[in-house]
Amino acid sequence: SRVSIQKYAFFISYRVNYDQDYSSRLFVLLGQKLTENQNKRRKTGDSTYLPITSSEESSSKVFFDEKSLRLGEEWEKQFIDALKNSSIILLIISEKALEHFKVAHRERDNLLLEFELAYQKHENKESKIVPIFLNGIPTQRFSELKHCHEKSPKQYSINELMTKILAIQGVKSKNVDDDADKCMESIQITRK
Repeated sequence: SRVSIQKYAFFISYRVNYDQDYSSRLFVLLGQKLTENQNKRRKTGDSTYLPITSSEESSSKVFFDEKSLRLGEEWEKQFIDALKNSSIILLIISEKALEHFKVAHRERDNLLLEFELAYQKHENKESKIVPIFLNGIPTQRFSELKHCHEKSPKQYSINELMTKILAIQGVKSKNVDDDADKCMESIQITRK
């Protein structure tokens, strides 16, 4: 029998140690808003509320590791598969979250791996990246070496990658409720 691939409308990429509260709240709000959009679509038949994924069931899914990872399965493979099967990848960016990137040329970093894979999908026009800047756009520099993670595509130096990501039009966070609305707007932009 074939294993069906789970597709997600959103993938939330964040640093657990620093941005979990914000990301958890964003997960809840996006789930509520996707459900509201589906309900409006059912009631009105208005295509404005069409989900961005082809399956109605999968369109209301938001990948958030704390809620989405299945016990007893390799967690790293799960988050890589989920990221590869997400339409919009939300990169939660805070100064503290990026600190470890400075040493990722010698210490593997799963958040940086998510950023690398997300950017690769963005370049291939397979998904959209929406950076969410929690405390403004970071200005620090990163290593000119490549990420040491064995699953890294090693396409760019850490600094080149972050320069490219930080140049993408993102959301300057005001509060999580407004940010969730802006993320939902990216669905409409993606569909056009």
